[in-house]
Parts: sequence; structure tokens; C-alpha cells
Amino acid sequence: MNPNVPRPVEWIVLGSGTALPTATRGSPGHLLRMGDGRGVLVDPGPGSVRAAAKQGVLLASLRAVIVTHFHPDHCLDLFALLFGLRHPSLAHCQLTVVGPRGVALLLERGRAAFGKWATIDPKRLEVIELEPGPFTIELESQRLEGVALRMPHLDHSLGYRIRGHARTIAYSGDTGIGEAPIELGRGADVYVLEAALTEGSDTARHLTPSAAARIATAAGVKELVLTHFYPDTERSDVRAVAREHFLGALVLGYDGLRLPL
Repeated sequence: MNPNVPRPVEWIVLGSGTALPTATRGSPGHLLRMGDGRGVLVDPGPGSVRAAAKQGVLLASLRAVIVTHFHPDHCLDLFALLFGLRHPSLAHCQLTVVGPRGVALLLERGRAAFGKWATIDPKRLEVIELEPGPFTIELESQRLEGVALRMPHLDHSLGYRIRGHARTIAYSGDTGIGEAPIELGRGADVYVLEAALTEGSDTARHLTPSAAARIATAAGVKELVLTHFYPDTERSDVRAVAREHFLGALVLGYDGLRLPL
């Protein structure tokens, strides 16, 4: 690649599984790789930092973390990242942590559990707590613009719609069925939507493939990427079930999937 030509912005699925990781699916984790090669971890579940390195974004290039909610399978590697950033060779690195109200308390509790090993100099760390609505995050020469909406999962859960270079992506995090995930997808070109549960399950806090497909259709998105599969869900024909309710481009997410933005 010509070094003078900026790389495309990409959304990379680092982990397409759940709190029950398998040999082929890691715990939840996503990477927004910016055009300058720097990265933003989104919901960094266990193993996300290493998975980002396998995708060419080393720890020194991770500039921000965005969290949807505070279940360990969506945020545990935040503390692995902070521990790594304590290395003397990375003393110049800054980190911005973004999440719902309460993310500052999450960091405090991490320090209470791990001591000084789970923190860096406050001058190197910025914490941004979001409420539902538009947001802008300044990351050195990069700017992230998007919208946060409350998702029906935990009281504080947020989903995010983020503007890329050419396409807008929506990411639900964990969510149940409702109007909010439909609204999140409106205006997005691609929707990364959880489909954790088997058909017939209660969809108050998680979705089935058919529920996710109906949400994507109601939102009018062009491309639906399903992810966050529990092992039992994978044993069903997820694609066939989703296709009954969504006619656009359909992708079953996998670890390492790259989505150009």
C-alpha cells in the first residue's frame, strides 16, 4: 500500500461470541481502525487487546475505548489495556475512555481491585461519560462523530451509531427488542446487531436471529451483520431464520470480519 494514501476506515470484529467463548469465537470485542492506523476498541471483552494486535493494531496505537455497558464480557480488557500502558516504552500514549454514565466508577472499581496496576497517570487518561444523544470525540488528528441511544438491556446500556468515511455503522451492544434498537439503526448503512439467543427465547434483554432481522428491516438498513452468538444459537440455521425477515445484505459475523466504512 502506498504510504501516502490513507488507509480506509474499518470496523473489525475481534470477538463474535459471548461470555462462553469457543475455539472459533472469542468474547465480544470490536475495533474501529482509523485512517491513520490508530485504533478504538469497542466493548473490549477478554482477549480483545491481543485480537487487535493480530489485526495489525498494537497496544501503542490504541487511542480510545468505547463501552456499551459494564458486563465483564464487554469491558474486561479495558483493564488489560491500562496495565499494558504502564510499560515505560508506552509512557507517551494517551487513552480516552468513553461510555455510559458510570464508566468513571467502573475505572475506580478496577483500581480498587487491581491497585495501581489498573491505572495510568491522570494526565494521560480522559474519561467521557455520555448521555443519549449526539456526541463528538476528539482523538489527536481524528474525530469521531455519532449518536448514543439507550438500549433495553441494563439500565445504563447504550448503543452507538458512528459516522465513518463513506458509511455509517450502528452497533447495538447487548439489547432486547424495542423501538430503541430500531431508531439506532435508522440512518445507518450497516448494522452490527446481536443475535445471542435461540428462537423462542425471551427477547427482553437479548435478541434472537429473527428478532434482530425484524429490527434491521424496520430500521431500513442496507447491510445486517449478526454477532454475539451463544453456542446453542450457532447450532441452528441462523442465516435461514434471519433471511425470512430481512432481504438486504446479510453477514454472519465472525472473528476477523472487516467492514469498510
